[in-house]
Amino acid sequence: MSNLVVFLSAGIPIERPGRPVKPMYKETADVIAIREATRAAAAVAVANGELVFGGHPAITPLVTQVGEALDAVDHVVIFQSAYFRKSYPQDVNSFTRIEETPPQATEEASLQEMRDRMLSFRQYSIGIFIGGMEGVEEEWSQFRIRHPHAPAIPIPTTGAAAQRLFAEWSNELEPTLRRDLQVSRAYGSLMHRLILGGL
Repeated sequence: MSNLVVFLSAGIPIERPGRPVKPMYKETADVIAIREATRAAAAVAVANGELVFGGHPAITPLVTQVGEALDAVDHVVIFQSAYFRKSYPQDVNSFTRIEETPPQATEEASLQEMRDRMLSFRQYSIGIFIGGMEGVEEEWSQFRIRHPHAPAIPIPTTGAAAQRLFAEWSNELEPTLRRDLQVSRAYGSLMHRLILGGL
């Protein structure tokens, strides 16, 4: 396996009991784009190195599909918090490399523990941020602090948190790349360029 290690932070804004989705995420999220971008990022990462991600219930099946299709499930590291053990997606069982972090007193504290360990798990080559809500924004901020020399790229066409991050941060990007990120939905070639292009 190469030295390429990709951190993927992705989510689909989904309502659940006691946790409504804020309009700023719900109104801009493009679910099809989130799924396509996630599959594309996972495919480039596992074909060329290692992918690390937190097991969001809507994202885990997508990564599973890619890993199995490329016979590269062992190139994926999935993080899960034991706080959610009773509700793990069934697809978690498809992975051979599962990092389970200990439960904390609350859901938020458990998620923070998982993120702390996940973001210090490797020296990441790049972070890709797709769709999502508060968690994606939190992981982007932490990634930038912990891995200041690695690109942290939000994919704005997926909407939701990634779109918000791009609006705040995109002036740091080279103009041609910024424009392409704003308009391109050819996620396969885009992820190849981002992950393998040596930004």
